[in-house]
Amino acid sequence: MFRDMTRGECRMTDEEAERALKAETWGVLSLHGDGGFPYGVPMNYAWVNGCVLLHCDAENSHRLDSLRCSEKVCFTVVPKHELDRERWSASYVSVIVFGVAEVITDPAEKREAMRAFMNALAPEKTREALAACDPGAPELAMLRVRPVHITGKRG
Repeated sequence: MFRDMTRGECRMTDEEAERALKAETWGVLSLHGDGGFPYGVPMNYAWVNGCVLLHCDAENSHRLDSLRCSEKVCFTVVPKHELDRERWSASYVSVIVFGVAEVITDPAEKREAMRAFMNALAPEKTREALAACDPGAPELAMLRVRPVHITGKRG
């Protein structure tokens, strides 16, 4: 179902790809958008228990509308990119997570996902953030992307 990497010698091991996902906090979520156009949106994320956790507004949400059409998504992280203009090349690391996204609806699970998300992004503010938000609030959405296939590449 998934294509082989064209330049297999650039393939990262699964462990290297997971380390890159754990170390970063920013990537691009790509979904099936309006009118058949792809929709890619930069987002903060947390890699927790082998899944990507994302936070978004639940009201009038392009992301959630897109997930109603198809729960299949792609999440891309580029933790390193340095252009070498002299050699017409680049030094880079990238990881792509192909997966199935779901909205976390259980309030306890949503609260735990928010805690893990905040711990990854701003651990010193986790308590304050959780005190300020109500996981049951309809305007707050937490998404989980369960990987089906992960590929990492370095060049």
